[in-house]
Amino acid sequence: MTLKSINHKFAEILQEQLSPQNPINLSLHGPLMSTLHPKIIWAKLLFEEALLDKIPKINLPNWNYECFKDLTNASFTYPQIQATFEGTPWGVSKFLNAIENEAIIDFKDLGTIVLTKNPLQPKDQKNIHDYILPIWVDYTLSAELWGPLGKWTLFHQRLHKLFTELNLLESTDSVGYYPLDLRASKLNSLGFQGTIIKNSYVLVLPWCFSLSALNKLEEVIRQEF
Repeated sequence: MTLKSINHKFAEILQEQLSPQNPINLSLHGPLMSTLHPKIIWAKLLFEEALLDKIPKINLPNWNYECFKDLTNASFTYPQIQATFEGTPWGVSKFLNAIENEAIIDFKDLGTIVLTKNPLQPKDQKNIHDYILPIWVDYTLSAELWGPLGKWTLFHQRLHKLFTELNLLESTDSVGYYPLDLRASKLNSLGFQGTIIKNSYVLVLPWCFSLSALNKLEEVIRQEF
């Protein structure tokens, strides 16, 4: 397959992903993303066509890393690393606010990455997660998402303010994780699937949660509460 045909396939996949999700899955064990980020799609297509030299080589600022197929393999190889984070926006936010010299972040189907300040022996890149995961992690740790004007910084400011104003927070929230009063469980029938945990209706935002989804959620909540 040529780069021209890869571009055509890339455009097809992007078009297929335009269909809105209904309901929007914000449950505790929902997928990390219901649509793939364009950077992942592009890298996967290049890998599938063995155009490995076209896949960007990533250096993560301040971190050495090693990629694994899953959490089991990562934990077996680095049993001394106790700091493990889920690869959700909520989990990455906790990682960024933690003071850790080494950590494991599990991105489920995309793979699991070990991040460390210590030197690592370089290994040959052979598997798809070795190529795709660094690209994805570089994005998930970026200022584009977490800077003062980053997506998750601004999304959290808006949702925290809204839930606080309407007295909906059942306990302390964090970026991408919102434990709401059980009254909010009516959101399940209004297009926002959450999880009932004890006395809370918990919303956990995936990476693909968009500005349009945020606007819709805010609109529904203001109408209903």
